[in-house]
This record gives sequence, structure tokens and C-alpha cells, in this order.
Amino acid sequence: DALFAVEAAIHFDKPTFFRAAADIGVRRIALAEILVEDKSAVEANPYASPALHKCWSQAEYEAGLYAAGFELTSLRDVTAQTFRGMAEYVSGIPEAGYGENSLILGQLKRAFLDLEVLSRIGKVRYVILSAKRRGDA
Repeated sequence: DALFAVEAAIHFDKPTFFRAAADIGVRRIALAEILVEDKSAVEANPYASPALHKCWSQAEYEAGLYAAGFELTSLRDVTAQTFRGMAEYVSGIPEAGYGENSLILGQLKRAFLDLEVLSRIGKVRYVILSAKRRGDA
């Protein structure tokens, strides 16, 4: 009766998924997710847009969960602890292990650096959110 996902919701059709979860009896949802609070800023970034184009804002999560029969019960913003560490880790990956894929590694490093910048100016956030079926205690 519980659903837990880490960075998975960015990949699926959230309204359909949340309705399906409700239909099979899910009562609690916990997600660690990237929120996009400024879609135009992400869409303008060629490194962030491909991965984040399906992300929701906090308001969209609240509305989407409510439409599926859930209500947001908590939202913990861990942006400051997340994106900088991701960018630092990825920037330290040596090119030697990537062989012909050094171009891809360069794009990955740039994407995480850009994501960290977008997070510092409030365009994207990393949160842990919880929701429950409306009417449950």
C-alpha cells in the first residue's frame, strides 16, 4: 500500500501513474525528485532540457496528486545538499575510463554543472515529498 521512488517520476506520465497507484490501493507515496520551478529556463538549456522536460513544479505535484486522490503531506527541500555534490562527483570522473565516449562525458559534466547553477538561482529543486490518500489518517 506504499510507493517509494527515487528520481523515477521524471520519466513517466505522472497523472496516469498516480491514478493507477490509487486504483491498486496505494495509500502512501514518497518520492525523491527533481522539481522544475521555471520550465523556460530548463527548456533554454540544451544540457538540462532532454532529461528534465517532464519534471513538474511543486504546484503541479500538489495538483496532480490531488487529482489522483492524494494530498501532499510533507515536502523537504534538499537542493543545497544535492546538486552541488552531484556536480562535484561527475566533474571528478576521469576521461580515461570513457574511451571514445569522452564527448558524452563532457556533456554529462556540463549538464550537472548547469543543473547546479539552475538550482542556486531557484529554477530547479531537489525534494523529498510525501503524500497520502485523501481521507486517510
